[in-house]
Amino acid sequence: MTKGEIRILIVEDDASQGQALQKAFKKAGYDTTWVSNAKEALNQSQMFEFQLALVDCMLPKVNGVDLAKQLRKAAGANLKIILTSGVMKDPLFFKKALGDIDGTGYFTKPFDLDHLLKAVDDHLKDLIDDDRGELTQLFSAQKANLEKKLEAIESSNPIHGFNLPYVIYLLAQSDATGTLDIESEEKDTSAISFYQGKIIQVHLPDTTSYMGVLLVEMGFTSSTEVESSLSSSEKKPIGQRLIDAGALSPHAVNIVMQEQMAIRLSKIIKDTSLSVRFTKKDLASSEVALTATQLPPLIADWISSKFTREYLSQFFQQWLDHPIKKQSEILCAEKLTDWPAFKIAEQILRKVDGSTSADELLSEFSDDNSLAPHALYYLLITQSLSFAGLKKKTQDFAGRLQRLKRLEKERENANYFGLLGLPMSARSKDIHRTYHELAKFIHPDRIEPEAPKELHQLAQSLFARISEAYQVLSNDEKRREYVTELERGRADELLASEEKFESAKDHLFKGRYKEAYSILRELRKVKGIRADLNIYYVWARIKVGCRPEDRNKLVMKLSEDLARVPSEDRHNAHYFYTKGLFYAFAGQVSKARMHLSNAINVDPKFTQAKREFINLKGKVDAEKTSIGKDLTQVMGLFFGRKKTG
Repeated sequence: MTKGEIRILIVEDDASQGQALQKAFKKAGYDTTWVSNAKEALNQSQMFEFQLALVDCMLPKVNGVDLAKQLRKAAGANLKIILTSGVMKDPLFFKKALGDIDGTGYFTKPFDLDHLLKAVDDHLKDLIDDDRGELTQLFSAQKANLEKKLEAIESSNPIHGFNLPYVIYLLAQSDATGTLDIESEEKDTSAISFYQGKIIQVHLPDTTSYMGVLLVEMGFTSSTEVESSLSSSEKKPIGQRLIDAGALSPHAVNIVMQEQMAIRLSKIIKDTSLSVRFTKKDLASSEVALTATQLPPLIADWISSKFTREYLSQFFQQWLDHPIKKQSEILCAEKLTDWPAFKIAEQILRKVDGSTSADELLSEFSDDNSLAPHALYYLLITQSLSFAGLKKKTQDFAGRLQRLKRLEKERENANYFGLLGLPMSARSKDIHRTYHELAKFIHPDRIEPEAPKELHQLAQSLFARISEAYQVLSNDEKRREYVTELERGRADELLASEEKFESAKDHLFKGRYKEAYSILRELRKVKGIRADLNIYYVWARIKVGCRPEDRNKLVMKLSEDLARVPSEDRHNAHYFYTKGLFYAFAGQVSKARMHLSNAINVDPKFTQAKREFINLKGKVDAEKTSIGKDLTQVMGLFFGRKKTG
């Protein structure tokens, strides 16, 4: 939270003092409300969620301590309460009163205002983000110039790797010129260069080139010509060699280099912490570039193939009660029609009316495999939607129960980091902040006594798990030990999984599809398993088959599975083959033939691809022959009748 989002309630019957306190706290950056009596205080607490209450002990008709008890009961454990008094000055009185209300502290009048402000800052520091503004706060900013964006990026370091697409898009939208330097937790360094918002270069420690396979995939040349060029002793890049040999046009090379740039961007986006710094530089323009208008489809792709449910859940946690406003239509909609989350994005955009909250949207489109978080996140990143600054207070028991059930399901088998929706590289500040965000609505003390029993039980169960995770992760030494234990177990699990994966591949190539499918289905439950697993899973699933009445549903599910394959893993014969199988299964013959042809071009020895291509061609020829015969018969009958008549 920013200071501006933190609400402070001042309960003071002395008007001059109440106004002075309100003015001082507002000047300090807090959202402050001053009331002069208990009734107004309780009304305000029903309408708004306060993080701190400053309560005078001597109020008209009502004892301030009794009021504090009622505020505690209404707001729960997260409300911090500071008592003040100009009459009661006995420390023993305050000790007992603070114990009764689970209070934070007390001040006797007259008090030093600066001292009080500092004490409040200290009590709220775990809730306050960097004063310069966190990157995520830009999701609610109406307009932000380049300087404000750079300030937010700088102040957010380190960022989660899944925030990188947003950073890239912000810079592209701002016509920035300079270089974004990126360092991962593992000390790998990358850099993205911009010229007037266009991405002109992507530097990676991984120098893998996709030029050859992309040239073949896009139909600019053949695998034979690529192999011939690679066997040459020349030191020129493969594209230039093919141009010199007259086998390729310079324009084709630029198109492929642009695609390779997009793949390299994808490789930087990982579930880890990244340190980022943008430096303005005088850079030259380039013929090869990715523009801001080309980024939205890439962002949609990254969200589907990279982002975890835990991350999306954690991101929306801080925004659930914020209304969402529409800013524009879906960007690049014509290029997103095959994106699995596109239809949901359209429905969300139609539903947004400026008052519907993120929680209400996610609840409406929620199911066991909902893509609503992916769709909503895309609309926010590309600025089709934005969050409103004010929160809606959630009072409906059914809605709160549904929210808790959704959270429980999302984090059913999660480790401590997953329970908080954080990567293993999360910093202490993120752990504290995320825990407090969760505690705001999960803490059992926040649940009213009259709430359904199921809501109480679920809140207690979830909060116990999250508190256990927080107790370990908030302690630096315990967190290090836990990470070491996780990594050791993870290494053993991944090693065993890799052996099973190779076994599944062997089954696939030998035509034992049920055996392969059984293994791959179980492997998909393993966190951190290889990114290309879904290629082989879809391959096996299609070969196992399904009932005719289940085909359409399975096509949709497999489309989502293929979308989870990262861009960098889509440029090989096995992916093209599986995509060909998918399109054949979906009844899209021309796309099936194109992908199977790509599989054969990339790997001419791929026997299964050749066999599928021939079978598919045979079916098409048979259909054409059948249609031709039927047409001949129809025309014969038509002309025959005409002649005899």
